[in-house]
Amino acid sequence: MSLAAQPLWLVILSLGLTGSIVGAFVAAVASALNDRSRRRFELQKWKAEFYLRPKLEALRSLHAAMVHSHYEINMRAKARIPQTIQEYREQVERPEMEFFGALNVAEIYLDSDMSKAMHVVLGTLRQITTSIWLRLPEIFEGRGKHEDVALREPDWQPFCKSFDAAHAILTHLLHPSELMKWVEK
Repeated sequence: MSLAAQPLWLVILSLGLTGSIVGAFVAAVASALNDRSRRRFELQKWKAEFYLRPKLEALRSLHAAMVHSHYEINMRAKARIPQTIQEYREQVERPEMEFFGALNVAEIYLDSDMSKAMHVVLGTLRQITTSIWLRLPEIFEGRGKHEDVALREPDWQPFCKSFDAAHAILTHLLHPSELMKWVEK
């Protein structure tokens, strides 16, 4: 039976029903794809909120504490050495402890190479703070002058090299192109 032989109302009705069925099918497929895309976006948002943000904050805090402690202690060892134990605690020990605290928080996010680099920085930082401690006037007079000269005098080369290496790694890790790789994973 051809379309021309059928009444006009029956042709319009059959075309309308077919269009409605096809439209409903297309709408269902579009809705399913939209729902899938929305779930994928929600998962990425959840990962960013509960994993990437704390990791990023911990690494940024580690970087800031490392830079602050490096320059603060460098300045105290070269320019004006603290004159009292209280000044030592405020100017030298506090930045060292802030770096140590930031390292402890960020440790779970570091791979083994990065962790080693950070612990080398911590070791050289502690060597410098020990040398500053031994050169404090009251410590030096009491026992510092009897200590090994190598302990009293800062070893600048490892201090600077370890900082530069760790700074380069953290700078690369915190670069926006690297951060986008975390989001895309």
